[in-house]
Amino acid sequence: MRFTRAWAVAGAALVLSVPAVAQAQTSLTSTTTGAYSYNWDNNNAFNVKAADTAADNHSVYAEFSYHCYNEGISIVMRLTNHNGAGTSTSAGPYPGCPTYKHRAGVDRTLQTDLLGPWKYPQ
Repeated sequence: MRFTRAWAVAGAALVLSVPAVAQAQTSLTSTTTGAYSYNWDNNNAFNVKAADTAADNHSVYAEFSYHCYNEGISIVMRLTNHNGAGTSTSAGPYPGCPTYKHRAGVDRTLQTDLLGPWKYPQ
């Protein structure tokens, strides 16, 4: 009887934890002063966005990596947005190539770039 209850509790815990894991894999945002990067999954076609949130004459970018399982390669990219405050640009879709990590950056000439934290969708 105890064995049956233990499996019921373990099964309930497993069912409750699966949606949280699936939700954590998409729609993550990395933010820094003046910029953010964002990832999303559209039917296994993965995308990344770089958005400018400050009128400061600095370009913004998203650094990101994705992995194509069918080709067995990892690719590192930099998506730059020169269009000014309130604009964004996106890269993708990359079908079957999930985003491994991404972060936002602000390109500051002759200064250290402002960088957001790495986000790991996978």
